Amino acid sequence: MLRLQMLRFTRVLAALAVFAVFGLGAGLSNEAAAQVQDWPLVFDPTVVHHLNLSTMAPADTTCVGPEDPAAWTAIQQDATFTVETPALFWPDSEAGSKLCVSLRRKSADPLGPPLDPKVSLKIDFNQLLPGQRWHLLRKLSLENGDDVNTAAEGAAWQLQQLAANATTAPADMTPGLASWVTVAVNGTEYGIYVNVEQRDKSFLQNRGIFDSSATWIYKVGDFHELVTSPLGVDSPTQTNLCYSPFEPVTCSTPDDATLASDLNSQIDMDVMLAQGDVETFLAAKDGLSSKGRNGNELHR
Repeated sequence: MLRLQMLRFTRVLAALAVFAVFGLGAGLSNEAAAQVQDWPLVFDPTVVHHLNLSTMAPADTTCVGPEDPAAWTAIQQDATFTVETPALFWPDSEAGSKLCVSLRRKSADPLGPPLDPKVSLKIDFNQLLPGQRWHLLRKLSLENGDDVNTAAEGAAWQLQQLAANATTAPADMTPGLASWVTVAVNGTEYGIYVNVEQRDKSFLQNRGIFDSSATWIYKVGDFHELVTSPLGVDSPTQTNLCYSPFEPVTCSTPDDATLASDLNSQIDMDVMLAQGDVETFLAAKDGLSSKGRNGNELHR
């Protein structure tokens, strides 16, 4: 039987519940073996990294021109969250190795003065230079503290880590990581952000569990979207768990006996409930189970 795992996590609470799910299929090939990596150090919660960005003109996709403050203003004022601009990126400790990245604003309310606000950011290392990585990461997702202040949000990520570590979660399937960083754009400091690990193909590859034929990531909540999928098809587990609260709901909830069998055989309830307990403890209104569009799932 093909062993699948479902991971559900949130943007604000960082609740990454781990579900062990079983379905029909062939065994995993583990074609992406774990490497000796330092990417977890990017998310070390005991170290506050200082990150720098210098925005370039939108047409300067190689980041060779002078700094363009107007490009940063356009990002700050973008209410569509689609405007992107090239930028040089570097942490203080790597000032000699600046990277040309794509920068855009994430969907969160701006904080601070209206003329120069602090906005949530997405930094893409791969878009302008395909194959470029920073410590094996393709993207950084920086939360400005709009939904939940950065201290509480960062602490929530760490609590979810502790909850997962205390359960039967597989050793190779650690929850999403997070840390605190400070950010300067064009020399202006914008304070503390929560640096949240991006849940994408790199998330799987860096843990040595990506398999192009047997790993799926879904974005769930108010909508249902395949993020990564073998040949664009649904996973066997997704097809099987076709009733509420799973998505999409295409069949009726089974009787109690069948439901008990499904949940026990396809979900690691110990892990799932531990993550839910943390959310309840935090009284979250923007968390794992309490708000749509925050959830993702990984099946393997």
